[in-house]
Amino acid sequence: MPAYPAGRLPVVIQIAPGAAPAADPGTYRWVEITDDWRVTHSPVTIEEGRGDWGKAVDPATCTLTLDNRTNGGRYSEFNPYGEWYGVLGPDTPLRVRLRRGEDLFARTVVDGWGTAPSGQVWTRVGGAEDDYSVQPGAGRHRLTEDAAPRLSLLAVSLLDVDVSTVVTVPAAATDAAIVPGLVARYLAGAGYLAELVIDDIGTVTLYLAVVDGVGGYTVVDFADVPDVTHTPGARYGIRLVIDGDLIAGRAWDADAGDEPTGWLAAGTDTTLTGPGQIGVRSLLDPGNSNAPLTLSYERVVVDVDMFGGTVPAWPPTWDKSGLDRTVTVTARGVLYRYKPGSGTPPVHGPFRRTTLGAGPVAYWPCELLGELDQAPASGLTVAAGLTASALPGHPPIGIAGGVQWAQVQQPVAGVTRLTDLSAGARLVAELPAAATAACTTAGEYAVQFASQHELASLSGDLVLMEWQTPGSTIAAWRLVVTQFPTGYQLVGFPAAGGSTVVIDKPGGVTTSYDIHRVTLRQVGGDIEAAFYDNGDSGTPDTGTIAGTLAGPTRMIANPTGTTDGTSPIVVGHLSVFPTADVPMRISVHADQWGEPQGAAVHSWVREAATNRARRLAAEDGVRIHVLAGDPAGEVRMGAQTPMASRPLLAEVEASDGGVLYERPHRLAYQSRTARYNQPPALTLSMAGDLSEPPEPDPHNQGYRNRWHVTRTDGGDAVAEADEVAAGALVYDDRAEVSVYDATTLPDHAWWRLHLTGRRQLRWPALVIDLAARPQLIDAWLCCRVGSRILATDPPADVAGQPIDVLIEGAKTVLGHKDFTVTATVSPARPWDVAVAGGPQRPPADGSTLAADLADDGMQLQLASTDRNGPWSTDPADMPLDIHVGGEEMRVSAITGATSPQTVTIDQRGLNGVVRAWPSGTPVQVARPAIVPM
Repeated sequence: MPAYPAGRLPVVIQIAPGAAPAADPGTYRWVEITDDWRVTHSPVTIEEGRGDWGKAVDPATCTLTLDNRTNGGRYSEFNPYGEWYGVLGPDTPLRVRLRRGEDLFARTVVDGWGTAPSGQVWTRVGGAEDDYSVQPGAGRHRLTEDAAPRLSLLAVSLLDVDVSTVVTVPAAATDAAIVPGLVARYLAGAGYLAELVIDDIGTVTLYLAVVDGVGGYTVVDFADVPDVTHTPGARYGIRLVIDGDLIAGRAWDADAGDEPTGWLAAGTDTTLTGPGQIGVRSLLDPGNSNAPLTLSYERVVVDVDMFGGTVPAWPPTWDKSGLDRTVTVTARGVLYRYKPGSGTPPVHGPFRRTTLGAGPVAYWPCELLGELDQAPASGLTVAAGLTASALPGHPPIGIAGGVQWAQVQQPVAGVTRLTDLSAGARLVAELPAAATAACTTAGEYAVQFASQHELASLSGDLVLMEWQTPGSTIAAWRLVVTQFPTGYQLVGFPAAGGSTVVIDKPGGVTTSYDIHRVTLRQVGGDIEAAFYDNGDSGTPDTGTIAGTLAGPTRMIANPTGTTDGTSPIVVGHLSVFPTADVPMRISVHADQWGEPQGAAVHSWVREAATNRARRLAAEDGVRIHVLAGDPAGEVRMGAQTPMASRPLLAEVEASDGGVLYERPHRLAYQSRTARYNQPPALTLSMAGDLSEPPEPDPHNQGYRNRWHVTRTDGGDAVAEADEVAAGALVYDDRAEVSVYDATTLPDHAWWRLHLTGRRQLRWPALVIDLAARPQLIDAWLCCRVGSRILATDPPADVAGQPIDVLIEGAKTVLGHKDFTVTATVSPARPWDVAVAGGPQRPPADGSTLAADLADDGMQLQLASTDRNGPWSTDPADMPLDIHVGGEEMRVSAITGATSPQTVTIDQRGLNGVVRAWPSGTPVQVARPAIVPM
């Protein structure tokens, strides 16, 4: 491993003035401001995840101080002479990166690439030594044959990276393509690729792909580099970003201008989940006849993001002289978007959330939620303020006549209220011009709304909805519920006069609460219509009418003023989408595992917890990486109730038992099953790698021996440790979960008791000085909230209690030459659960020594109880690791059919403890099988 940097720690600080904080960071125009970091004034301090035994994850923070004397006070947002006046302000994106590798190739090397200035050695894969060389300004690959790649790999082992280079291609491709590129997470022949495929007609295409190490090549995404035709000697920039399951890249003509923003190609892939090397890869496609050909790479840069968020304020400060000016900022992670400051986030119902997340150009929910849900089911007059548009700047819906609230019972979700038009009232929604134009430009659109009515109580037809399109040859459309015979009709009203039934669907009128959708699409000289009377389920009824399509300007519910003195005519959730393929689920459907679940109109009942985390984040426009585990262990959620965004995500955590946390510019969620049986991501020596002696929790804060779990939709369960019945003090806690099946509540209570009720040392925090242990830097950079750390070689007085923990949060301090992390942790051993064929064995509760065992004894007498019966004597079950008191031993044989049995010991002190044990000492298998929730 390289020595710790001789100069300043290679921290890179960047901001994106004027960028939209909710946009993809790949679209930002980043500006480096590292030179303005007042490193001597204050370090960069990053805090993320849970604090010491905290129950919730707070927004990550990054605090640093900037020199504000340069460029006229460039960091004062209210300074009219500042460089970024007018674009630097609240929620400006900021990121902090560690430059883990960089090579400008300012040297001469033959038969290899030598060592990068950042300290890592380059290794090669493929070809001969003399195919690799460095001349001042470039690392070179000589390709002497087709279909034989050359790889130069930097000696790092990283997970999420941003790697870039510039390559010179000296010739036009002949017969087949020339392929330079980048590789990341490369291990044993497998890796992610960003390749430029330069074909024999000069087309340059960027391919993102994964190679599996055994010859497999899977394309994730590809796109032609715009405005580029290859010429000999052309220079191309290539950037590859791996971020969780995201693989993204771009390529550009390096001689034509600056690197563009935005991704040229992007996709997701979960093939490679472990760390690997970073490097460059060169290839002549099979059939290429350019060999011998040399490709030159001018620069390779490898960055790892340590923090990514936004700066809420830029407060300037001065010394007494007014000459030393600084700005200390505290940027915040993406969770801050859910509750900035002390505001009160809005509470929305599940259908409204899903509709907004699908991107309507017009939307009026006409829905009553909150405290007024306790009001009478009818007789409550609709106030104009409660018919506001859900989209900012759009006009409220107009009310004509007496409109009241009507209570509707959705199939699963419980009670909500929508507007009741049964007194002959109408709702009139005026679409903004931009919404109309968006539909016209798209050449297609969808009108969607909710309704409930009793057809039998009406004397004639009911016109549910009319929308007017004066810019079209069809000036208006109506969706009609016909009485005699019963059915639905979509009627078009041409501007020239008259009317045409475009869709006639007899029978099957839905009188329960449901969603109706009509889609219209221009196809040649015709307008193709489709009608879904049950959300998005089944095959729609279709029809065609000649004409040209234009977007709607007005929607009118119950335009003819139909009355019903017996039953409500409920209408709500009026929306328009600029597409015929509305990207939202409404009806019951099968998920990716074939399990049925409700969708928006059913409040997402039975939705898998990991799917709910993904959906909630997507509806909020927030990127999220979900680490899912075994599908068989997925918790099926109950109906989603009206809540703000953050409590909804917290409900997923509580119900599934996973953890929500932050990564730079995005959220991440590690499911409960993804936490099971993790190998250590970082292995430490307690004696040498921890910069401060760890201290066990003196208050045993996380210990609980009784749990009471309640269900949002009713039901509860209690789990209690045996010691409580024996008279031990009670350390109790409670949790509320939103799960579909109330019969699973005992499992939820027991699992919490299992996690918190073990008698063990609890280590709140570990401190690692990575400046003193640079060989651990890569492993730490690959750690996440939920990653496992194992610290071996414990002191003698805690022998048998290794520090085996999961990361719950971290504080990172970056200075001139400082790199310190303090990890907040929780016990990992409870997450080791039984798997088929795994190392765990059924527990042997109640077994004890039947006789004293000397400190040098290699045979013991084992007494078992009727509860478990005698231990196995089958040689196939050996060797077997056991715990006698605090000592771990390896057993080679057990004899005797009844208690006491004779146990032959093959090795003692596997955990560093060897001592005599008296008769009656508890005996247990070393890794008892724990049934996962």
